[in-house]
Amino acid sequence: MQSINAFWMGNGFNHRKPLAAASRRSSVEGSYLASLQQIHREFEQALQQDHPEPWWQRFIERHSFILLRSYFACLPKLNLAIGQSKIPDFLLVTYQQTLEILEIKSPSTPVMRCDKSRNNYYWSTHINKAIAQISSYEENAHRNTASLHRYLREHYNLEISSNSISGIILVGYSAKSQKEQQEFDRQCSTLTNIRFLTYEQLLTALRQHIFIFENFL
Repeated sequence: MQSINAFWMGNGFNHRKPLAAASRRSSVEGSYLASLQQIHREFEQALQQDHPEPWWQRFIERHSFILLRSYFACLPKLNLAIGQSKIPDFLLVTYQQTLEILEIKSPSTPVMRCDKSRNNYYWSTHINKAIAQISSYEENAHRNTASLHRYLREHYNLEISSNSISGIILVGYSAKSQKEQQEFDRQCSTLTNIRFLTYEQLLTALRQHIFIFENFL
């Protein structure tokens, strides 16, 4: 929803306005709050359904303001290679002017598998592929750092001050046991420049934003 994304980026949120504009501001903010609540309902309902990855990619693109609470810019399907198809779901620009690659998996994608014979857990095939994919994206981004930074400056007016780049995998994950959670944490600790973000964390952040907007703004 372009209007709410624009509102979040500063066209009305957290800006003090003259008293003469108070009624207009209230109308805009009321519309913004109603949109937030509608998106929250849509988000909750979607998590109860079996949408594929492309659906979630479109959902995040439509409502990128959910990510923009932590990032300055959210750029979909940006080519990170020259003459090759190395295109992640999203390239995120942090407020520290560094880059993060977001790879989206559907909420139903399995994250951990259990080896019952050895009583331990390991990454699912889907997650292993996502980790390898992000590593490939990072390698291409580092290889083409100069051209990538120039492209972001010329096409998006974004200045990137660091060669640092890391990856995020969006998943729908909830450990079924303490043992599984411990193994998940252990496996995560072995990854370099890759971390996990869950849909539940995004939904919780959206709820908190609505609560703050309703009660304190």
